[in-house]
Amino acid sequence: MTRRLVTASIRMCSLSCALAVAGLFIPCRCPAAPLAHSANAKEVAKQPLRYRAIISEPSVCRNDSVSLDLELENVGNRRVLVDTRALLHSVGVSREGGAVQSTGDLVGRIPPEQLVALEPGQSYRKTTLYPLQGKFFTVGLYTIHLTYGQLADSSPELPDLYKGTAESNPVLFEIKACD
Repeated sequence: MTRRLVTASIRMCSLSCALAVAGLFIPCRCPAAPLAHSANAKEVAKQPLRYRAIISEPSVCRNDSVSLDLELENVGNRRVLVDTRALLHSVGVSREGGAVQSTGDLVGRIPPEQLVALEPGQSYRKTTLYPLQGKFFTVGLYTIHLTYGQLADSSPELPDLYKGTAESNPVLFEIKACD
C-alpha cells in the first residue's frame, strides 16, 4: 500500500514538473510591461525635481577646486519652493580604491532669502567651487555625485516647500600633477 502511494506521488510530481517546464516554452500572449516601468522608474517619475551637475573644466591641478555648474529643475506639475543652501546636502567623490562622502544637514529655520519658487518647467542654476584638499585627492580619475536635500517639514507659511532629496548625475573629472 505504501509502495503504491509513493509511486502515485512520484507520478504526480513528475506531471507537475513536466507542466511547469512546458509552461516555460509556451509563449504567453499577455502584454509585457516595458522595462522602464520598474518600481524605481515610477518613483523617479513622481520626483518633481531633476538635479544636474556639469564640471566646467574636467581636468584640474592637485590641491585645486572643481567648478560645478548645478541645475535644479522643477519637472513636476506644481510649484515648489527649494532651499538654495541644500544643493550640496551630500557630496560623494570616488576613485578606484576609495571614496569620500560629506553631508551637510541644515538645521534651524530657513532664511526666506534662501528660498526660490520654481514653477513647472523652471530651473535654478548656481556655480560653486568644490575644493579638492586632503590626502584622498591625488593624481587620477574621479567621479563626483551630489544630492539636493531639504528635510524640513513644510509649514502653513511655506506649504510648497519641497521635502526630500534629488540625486544628480555622476560626473567624471581628472586631477593632474601640474607641478
